Amino acid sequence: MEEARAKPVCAEEALNLLNCVAQSPYDQDKCIRLLQNLRECVLNK
Repeated sequence: MEEARAKPVCAEEALNLLNCVAQSPYDQDKCIRLLQNLRECVLNK
């Protein structure tokens, strides 16, 4: 049961990036920072 509740790897970073690209107005600089955060998370796992 513990695994069913486990958070997917880098889920928060991925969600933050998706929310950023869906926002209006689009903040490219913010989204690029979030993309870099997600990339680092994936590389560190």
